[in-house]
Amino acid sequence: MDLYGNSSEKYTIGIDYGSLSARAVLMRVSDGVAVASCVYEYPNAVLSDKLPSGRQLPPDWALQVPSDYREALGATIPEILKLSGVSPEQVIGLGLDVTSTTMLPTTAEGLPLCELPQYASEPHAYIKMWKHHGAARQAERMQRLAESGNVPWLSRFGGYISAEHYLPKAAQIADEAPELFEDCGRLIEVGDWLVWQLTGKESRGYCAAAFKTYYSLEKGDVDAAFLEKVSPRLFKLHEKLPSNVVMAGDAVGGLSAEGARLTGLLEGTPVSAAAVDAHVTAIGSKTTEAGAVLLIIGTSTCIIMQGSEYREVRGLNGVVPNGITSGMNAYEGGQAAVGDLFAWFCKNMVPQAYFDEAAERDMDIQQYLSRKASEKRPGESGLVALDWINGVRSVLMDFELSSLICGITLETRPEDIYRAFIEATAFGAWKTVKAIIESGVKVERIYASGGIPLKNELLMQIYADVFGMDIHVIEEPYSASLGSAILGLAASENGGGFENVAALCEGYRREAKLIYRPVEKNTEVYRQLFEIYDELYEQYGKYNDTMKKLRSLKGTGK
Repeated sequence: MDLYGNSSEKYTIGIDYGSLSARAVLMRVSDGVAVASCVYEYPNAVLSDKLPSGRQLPPDWALQVPSDYREALGATIPEILKLSGVSPEQVIGLGLDVTSTTMLPTTAEGLPLCELPQYASEPHAYIKMWKHHGAARQAERMQRLAESGNVPWLSRFGGYISAEHYLPKAAQIADEAPELFEDCGRLIEVGDWLVWQLTGKESRGYCAAAFKTYYSLEKGDVDAAFLEKVSPRLFKLHEKLPSNVVMAGDAVGGLSAEGARLTGLLEGTPVSAAAVDAHVTAIGSKTTEAGAVLLIIGTSTCIIMQGSEYREVRGLNGVVPNGITSGMNAYEGGQAAVGDLFAWFCKNMVPQAYFDEAAERDMDIQQYLSRKASEKRPGESGLVALDWINGVRSVLMDFELSSLICGITLETRPEDIYRAFIEATAFGAWKTVKAIIESGVKVERIYASGGIPLKNELLMQIYADVFGMDIHVIEEPYSASLGSAILGLAASENGGGFENVAALCEGYRREAKLIYRPVEKNTEVYRQLFEIYDELYEQYGKYNDTMKKLRSLKGTGK
């Protein structure tokens, strides 16, 4: 019997692997409520300066240690069972999601190459995170070849190849660590590797394969002849990918004996194919209906929606049929830094006096800055900024671009800049949604999820004013984990698989109670400010290379 007095109640588990931690929830099947949760912080966090061995890393690298991901399974699942009093017999399915592209080279048996002595000090043997931008040269080369070759798949991904995606990262390994590339039996998405660890069965989740590797259900993977032009060894890449492509919500298999030992669950418990964190958040937020845009605002922002219409949108990360739920077209856009931008500003640009004043009021620095910034009217500071501190995803897909703030005077205060950066992230999000609308896709409702929308009222009001639309905030703090738990339910014996994911979402839907509504006079000012933002966006993003010249002088260019 569990803590809720019911031994017949059934549960599923969802694990969301983020940039710094894994968040697991235990979901009660009868009502979709998360009854227990657990967070596991990765001991090694992000490797951006050096490896555990001490070897220094180049600029723009972001690596992780695979054991942190594996150990999260053994740390979180037994803990939520303990907290809830739920027995392993009551758990009928398991799902997980991971940021993407987050990739790992392993042996043919699944052992991470960085765990072999000969590769412990080789950077390319470690996990490459989604925000690893070291493959910019390979992305540019691939872009030129795709455009000159008029490849049919490029337009599905906005006409741009992102350095954050799988193929440029694979090409970087092939170029810079050829011996390792030859030795690796698998070059695998970490989500797929984790499912392999749990079940003993190799699989390739369709969600990440389609959005990040340009895989198509009809035509398969990018042609090996094209890959060979990108890098001579890359034609072998197909041999290093799992051949079994599985839709999220369909079961890859049951927990193996080793998976059961690691998690404390029963051997044979069904495990769903892995999926991408942002797309799973739409499932957990129950925002999978056509025309619903979900802004997932955290360290970065992902912009996810589904539509009955299929449109190829210039500059968007991608449009994928059946990418989230069956029969719908899934769209993905995003911004490379949002929470990271605010954190950088607070850490590096705010005077100590502000921290002291915040402490006196028992506030953290961002709460204090938000309070002071909220006393300003839109446009009052005379500032407009570009939100490109970590490069640009939609709609330029260029990670060599950098941030800019225009209008600073001797009267400018830290709260003015903080507010301008919030406005810049709102403008960047609207730029992407506007492109979707202009392509002919119907947008009917805006949702926001993530930690920031629940903490920062000023930010959400600014977003509503910039969009000129109501923004419905998802108040569930573990939306991605719940989405994976729903996938675990779909993968269970009577869950109906991928084809039933949308129906499961609908059955758990609850209307958002926290709604930010636009203030008309603010929206009018923001229309004018957006025009200025858009001028800067076009000028520095398309028509001059000022930022790239500065970057090359800094020594981090090509």
